[in-house]
Amino acid sequence: MTVIMVITMMMIMMMNIAYLLLSIAIDGSIYNIEPSSVKIRRRIPLANISHVSTSLLNDNFFIIHVPTEYDYVYVSCRKTEVVSILRQAYHDAMGEELTLKLENE
Repeated sequence: MTVIMVITMMMIMMMNIAYLLLSIAIDGSIYNIEPSSVKIRRRIPLANISHVSTSLLNDNFFIIHVPTEYDYVYVSCRKTEVVSILRQAYHDAMGEELTLKLENE
């Protein structure tokens, strides 16, 4: 595993009213953590992700698609950086590219 798997992305995502912290842990999962209570809201193993969707617009939204559960919509002013780190972590853990779908529909 590379260093990227242990980097905690200190970016606060706004989702509805709650602020969630997205981190990629060494166990190959994404954790949604509510900073105020340090409560884990959701754990998504990288292996469960089918693809990531985003638009070509400057809208800050991206979606992590998890076919076995439900999709998760994130908002971040650092959308490009977050998606790039996620794709790199996926590649390091799974040995293949994570599909990125760019759509404006």
